[in-house]
Parts: sequence; structure tokens; C-alpha cells
Amino acid sequence: MIRFKLFFILLIFFPIVIYAQKSTIYNDLSKNEIEWLTNNKNSIKYAPNPFWPPMDYLDEDGNHKGLISDYIELFEEELNIEFQKTKFKTWNDLLVGLKNNETDFVGAIQKTKEREKYLLFSEPYLKSPLVVIIKNNRNFKDKSEINKMKLAIVKGYASIDFIRKKYPKAEIIECEDELAAILKTSLGQADGTVTDLMSASYIVEKYGINNLEWATELNYSWNISFACRKDSPELFSIINKLFKKIDPKDRKEMYEKWINSSTLHKKSYFEKNLNKILIITAIALFCLAITLSFNLILKRRIKKRTDELYEAKVKAEESELLKSAFLANMSHEIRTPMNGIIGFTTLLKEADLTNEEKSLYIDIISKSGERLLNTINDIIDISKIDAQQMHITNEQVNINEVIYDLYNFFKIECDENKVSLKLEIEPNTQDLKILTDRNKFNSILTNLIKNAIKFTEIGEITIGYKINQENYLFFIKDTGIGIPKDRHEAIFNRFIQADIEDKNAFQGSGLGLSIAKAYVEMLEGEIWVESEVNKGSCFYFTIPLNKTIIKNDDASQEKNETETLKSNKKIKILIAEDDIISLTYLSTLLSKLGHEIVHAENGKQAIEICKEQKDIDLILMDIKMPEIDGLEATMEIRKFNKSVYIIAQSAYIFEDDFINSKKVGCNEYLSKPINKNELIKLINNFIESKY
Repeated sequence: MIRFKLFFILLIFFPIVIYAQKSTIYNDLSKNEIEWLTNNKNSIKYAPNPFWPPMDYLDEDGNHKGLISDYIELFEEELNIEFQKTKFKTWNDLLVGLKNNETDFVGAIQKTKEREKYLLFSEPYLKSPLVVIIKNNRNFKDKSEINKMKLAIVKGYASIDFIRKKYPKAEIIECEDELAAILKTSLGQADGTVTDLMSASYIVEKYGINNLEWATELNYSWNISFACRKDSPELFSIINKLFKKIDPKDRKEMYEKWINSSTLHKKSYFEKNLNKILIITAIALFCLAITLSFNLILKRRIKKRTDELYEAKVKAEESELLKSAFLANMSHEIRTPMNGIIGFTTLLKEADLTNEEKSLYIDIISKSGERLLNTINDIIDISKIDAQQMHITNEQVNINEVIYDLYNFFKIECDENKVSLKLEIEPNTQDLKILTDRNKFNSILTNLIKNAIKFTEIGEITIGYKINQENYLFFIKDTGIGIPKDRHEAIFNRFIQADIEDKNAFQGSGLGLSIAKAYVEMLEGEIWVESEVNKGSCFYFTIPLNKTIIKNDDASQEKNETETLKSNKKIKILIAEDDIISLTYLSTLLSKLGHEIVHAENGKQAIEICKEQKDIDLILMDIKMPEIDGLEATMEIRKFNKSVYIIAQSAYIFEDDFINSKKVGCNEYLSKPINKNELIKLINNFIESKY
């Protein structure tokens, strides 16, 4: 009997002995704490904050992350047990769970009077100041403005009580988590977000939210503690002892691993003004979208080739390398003209500028914008070539005028690079005009000149042409690095450069020579290169000698074209446009001409205005609008108004868009960016036909 009792006692205390051997923390625990831990080791529930990075959060896969997760891992290791993770969707749900005994303790929480009713709080181990986060284009003067603001705050956070008490007139928008609250401000749905600085810094850096800054620090901080339910004092005591046992050096390492408050800061006046250049941002985003879409198309084509032939594997690998280079080049080609636009826009704001300086800065901004648009056009042109939607539009083109314009444009860049830019043109051909496609002719020369500049560090570049019996022979000659003979044909393929290892090889979109070749062939000409390594290159292309060579000494035609841009008749115009920048541009332009302007923000409003105001003469209808788009709105308007003149306007440039606009009843179609002269000509043509 005695032996049986002895065995029974050993059986009870055996696990405790084992734990004591594995972890020194058991030496610090009381008998009651050890007994409680033994009885509850498999049922202790811990609740992570669903989303409060970098302190405590669950990642996309539901894994516990953050500073608190490191503490919990240390606790589990010391106790040689594993806590049960109780997961809640929101912080407010977690608080309700603590009240309803659905979980036992939480690792990061602010002590409040209400929470003390059902929780035991440890001594604070981390202090995080609360700040107000605003958009960086908002003018925030002082804290008195908080009473006038709509503030986004996480539901259940103690900061809500503070704001209601300190700033009773402020409107509070309760959100599910920190990210939702910060996005409310970033998207303009709230005036500001009240949160702690370290969490806000982490979120804006991780999610790339770059239009925010902190406006002011509040006289309130989160004093972060561990907390347990009041009916578990043993667990509370154990966690306190575990936390105190952590070496201060280890605490510092864990803190530095997760916490970084340097990302979010008050931005300077210069930074704020940069963010106001909305048109640049819009163009950059559009370029990125086009680039990513084009990249997806290339991936699909590469996969198809790989499935068809095993030998295509080598080509696919090379294409992947070139596509990566293309994406990197796109960033360069977008940022370079953006730098000119942003930089000289800033210089325009300086005082005491002369008229000559202002004119120069505006000219540079305009040319940089054109360069940025050219990059976009390269991508669009390739897409249209692939879709067989590129058409020839012949008109009279003054050869020397085009070449002189390009010479003057690129001479600045050549002078900066200390490269001489020269012209060799036929004598007595000042007024020589040919019948060809102006845009494609200009694009061919532009791409070849840009290619020459890219690969010529010293020496000279020559632009010229000759008239032969059968064609016009144009050439761009340089003294650059040259091209190996085995690469003479390859360079006209997409993304292929003469020497992939050259430092300049990844500059430009990599589409220029491919586009030039496609356009030359459309104009029924030929293109080729003659080159030697380290001596230079000469690109040639021909355009067939047209039957019509015009020497025009009469400038009256140009004068008449200018005069058609004006009209004495004023009409009532409805602008259906949801983009504020496009609306401002069109309204300013047409108001200066004396026309009466009416505005609709979407297709639904456009329909209602046309029903109410039957004297509207003309509608500028944007195709892409919320609620009801421009095509659907046009169909509805045509049901009750057959006579109103409708000009479709859209950033889409493919032939299907033009055809669809015609099908629903639009009279004309303009692609964005809208050319001022083209728009005025269309309006004046309408006025002449009506009156």
C-alpha cells in the first residue's frame, strides 16, 4: 500500500520535474503557479491582434507576426508548451472575446478604466505616441483644426475615447483595422487618421502609400502592456515573470527588428508641391499599366513558343532577360522627362524670373512632356502594329521643316554630351514637300537620331538626305561604338541592342528601331545599317519618289488654316467629363472662345441635362465615366435628341473604340491628349454646317 501511494505521488509530480529540468523559469514559479500550469498547459489561449503591424498582426497566410510574436515564441520555449492561437477578424471582436472568456490573454493592449473591469494589466513595456496622419497636400496649421476634421480610427481603440473627450466636435469614422483607417485618409474619404507613429510608418512603407505625412503629435501615448483575464491570476503572474526574465539586450534586438518610425515624416514645401503635379503621376501610372499589360502579352507568347518547340527554350530565356531590361528601361524613360517637368515647374515658382527664363522653362516642360508621351506612343504603336490597326494617312510634308525641327530639338542634348550635330541636305530644296504620312516619317527620324545619340559619346552625328532617281534616301550617321556585322539584322528586332553588354544598351524602350523598320515598310521603303565596331554607324532608309513634288511659295494656305480656328458664332457646349484636369483644360479653352459651358460628371447627369436643356448644341462626351459610361449615355440621348452634335473623347486609341463610338451615334472621335487645334476645327466645322 505504501509503495502504491509513493508511485501515485511520483506520477503526479513527474511532469513538473521534467519541466523544471527543461526551463529555469520553473525555479521562479510558485507551487500554485506550477500546479496551475500543469493543469492548463494544453488549453491556454492567446489572441493576436488581427492587424496592428509591426507590433502584433496576422499575415496573409494567417501566421502570427510582429514584435509580440517574438515574445510569445520565447514564452512558449521557456514553458515548453504551445499556446492556442485564438484568431479574431477585428480588434473589436478580440475585446469582445476577452470579455466572453473566448481567449485568455493578449500581448499588446492599452490600459483603460473600462478594460480594468475584466483584465489584469502588466507594467507597460513600450510607449508609442499617437499622431494625426493627413494627406501631404493639406495645409494643417495647429491642433485646433482637429475639431473640424473627420478622423478615421480603429473600432475599439482607446484613442477614440481620448479624441471624444479632447476634441468633441471632431467626427469619428470607425474602421476595422489600421490599414483601412490609413487608406481612408490616403483616398480622401477622411481628413486624417489617428494612430501610433510606429504602426503608421510600417504600413505606409509596406504598402507604398506615399501621399501621407504626420500633422501633429497628440498629448497622448499608448502605454503597451500584456493583459490576462481577471479569473486567471496565476497566468498573469507567470507571464509577468517570463517577461521580466528576458534579457534587455534581447528586447532591444527584437524591437529594432520590427520597429522603424523614420518612413513617415512631415514633408517640406518642396515635396508637397511635387505631389501636386497630378498630370505627371497620372501619366506615370498609365505608362506602368501599359508596360505591365505588354509584359503579360510577351509572357503568353513565349510560353506558346516553348510548348511548340524545345529549341525555343533558349530564345525564351533570352526574351525573359530582355523583358526585364525593358521594364527597367521604361522606368528610366518615364523618370527622365518627368525630372525635367517637375524640376522646371518648381523653377517657374521662383520670384524675379525674366520673361526669357520663363519662356525657356515652359518650352523645356513642353518638350519633356512630349518626350514622355513619345514613350507611351512607342508602346501603343507596337500594340497597334501587332493588331494590324496602323493605317497610312498621307499629307504634304515639308522635309526640311521636319529635319530642322528635330535638329533644334536634339541639339541641346548633343551639346550637353559634347557631340557635334550636323545637317547635310540637298541644296535649293527649302520648300520641297513630299506626299507621305507625317507622323510616321517624323517617328522614323526621331528613333534613329535617339539611337545615334545613345551610342555616341564623342565625335559627331549627321542628319541628311539625298534625292535619287527612284526615291528619297535619308541617313543618320554617327561616330559611335559601331555594331558587329552579325548583329546588323538583329538590332531591328524588338528589345534587341547591338551589344547587350554595353553600358548604354538598356537605355530607351528597346522598341525604337523595331518601330522605325515597321513604319518604313508601311511607307513602301527599305531600312538598313552600315557599321564597323569602334568606328560608327550609318542608318539608311528610303521613301519612294512620289509623283508629286511641290514647291509652295504661297503661305496663304497656312494662314487660312490658322484663321479657321476662330469663329464669331458662340454655342452652348455640354462637357461630360469626370476627370477634373481634363474638365479644367476643356472649360478654360472653350470659355476663352466665348462658348457657354455646361458640365456633367457622369453619363447619367449628361442624359438628365440634355432632357432639361434642349438648347445644347454640342456635347464633348468622355467614353470612360462612372455610373453610366459615354457610349451608353450617347445611345440614351439619341433616343430623344437626334440633332445634337456629339464628339467622343477618350484615352483609348484603338480602332474598335472609334468604331464603337460611331455605332452608338457619336459624330466625331478625339483621342487624348486632345489637340487644341483639332478640337476647335471640329467645333467650327459643326458651326459652319449648322449656321
